[in-house]
Amino acid sequence: MNVLGIIAEYNPFHKGHAFHIESARKQADADYVVVVLSPDFVQRGEPSLLDKYFRARCALMCGADLVLEMPVACACGSAEHFARSGVQILNSLGVVNTLSFGAETPDLPVLEAAAELLNSETEEYRTALKEHLSQGYSFPEAREAAVLSCHTGSLNDSVKTGLLRSPNNILAVEYLKANIRTGRQLSVLPVQRSGSAYHDTDMSGSLSSAAAIRHTVHGTISGKPADNLSAAIPEVVHDLFFSELSNAVFPDDFAQAVQLKLLSTDSFTEYTDVSQDLANRLSSLKYACQGLSWKEMVDLICTREMTRTRIQRVLLHLLLGITYEHSQYLHHAEIYPYIRVLGFRKDAASLLRAIKTRGRTSLITKYSAVQGIADGQERDYRQESAYGQGLADINRLADAQGHTEMGHNESIHNIRMDNIRMHKEILLADVYASHLYRSIRCSKYHLPFRTEYEYSPVILS
Repeated sequence: MNVLGIIAEYNPFHKGHAFHIESARKQADADYVVVVLSPDFVQRGEPSLLDKYFRARCALMCGADLVLEMPVACACGSAEHFARSGVQILNSLGVVNTLSFGAETPDLPVLEAAAELLNSETEEYRTALKEHLSQGYSFPEAREAAVLSCHTGSLNDSVKTGLLRSPNNILAVEYLKANIRTGRQLSVLPVQRSGSAYHDTDMSGSLSSAAAIRHTVHGTISGKPADNLSAAIPEVVHDLFFSELSNAVFPDDFAQAVQLKLLSTDSFTEYTDVSQDLANRLSSLKYACQGLSWKEMVDLICTREMTRTRIQRVLLHLLLGITYEHSQYLHHAEIYPYIRVLGFRKDAASLLRAIKTRGRTSLITKYSAVQGIADGQERDYRQESAYGQGLADINRLADAQGHTEMGHNESIHNIRMDNIRMHKEILLADVYASHLYRSIRCSKYHLPFRTEYEYSPVILS
């Protein structure tokens, strides 16, 4: 079985995404395509234009066979965290052979060289990075300057021409770093990204960027004409897409919720990506943020050293309750306890059976089942003997075997209980993120509310 993996946001799904699935599948001669998809909030620190189930349906209609949900704490993280999570999920399935991604520079040797350098973090590189950060450079600028100062050859030439400034190239390097760190379990297939630039907000026909589509959709809902929007959407999902646009949401829809969270927060440093300097800045500006639009709020907070995207992600971390502890746990986890299925094709039954047999995780179709797994883990653990027993049993062991044995068993007990606690907290964070997104969308459009526990995966024939 030859299985291709793709890590994506599809915010929203467009012809470039359909081309990538089709092209990569053909080049890899894949029997199946698995997509790891962002939930209702995405890596740039914003809510997705359209919800995760709709985007999963689009992917399935355009060539994917199975769509899985990335935990929100990873999906809203840095490029490194996002990429590592996606690669870990694909590896944990036990069936994926190849990882494919789009890149502005699909030169694998150059991308690999950048990944090797950034992954190794030599003393020379770390010193150069620290020096440029101390001079007021943003992290992306400091990283580029550090690479240029300690590397020569084709990589240096590519960096000079913007290798580490292009969003898809940056993610490509992070995917490769994650693959290196996990033992290169996946072969790699970069695909040339075509059409308008990632950040281009002007429509340019059939290969317009997702940013251009979002910008145009926002203008359309505001009463402006939708120039060339139809040309960018795959024909097979065209009618579905334009019907779903009536439920689109934007960052501004979440501005007030973020502002209320700022008002109610006294300590910011427990949240992911919040340094002490940024915590001080948030504390000093949280009243000034009240009543501002999303853009105005981000503009007020960001500085040269603190990029817009970082600030947007931090605001989502605050809003969704994503803590440093959650992010670190997921970043270092070798296996996720569960992976949520957003959708699949009926003819992918053999793929699902293979994952069940070979995978190192559980595929879940409903969140109620995930809660059952977390509760079951705690129940089973409390019933175990020897190294898995509860503190009462450990104390009894201490009487018979001595304090050293007690301390060892207690340490293992605490680690395992911490893991179970984290599983539950991450589950609740995922559910809360979905509920918050849906609540704001329902309030905006006066729609009935359905809980995440009521949703089932999208299933296509």
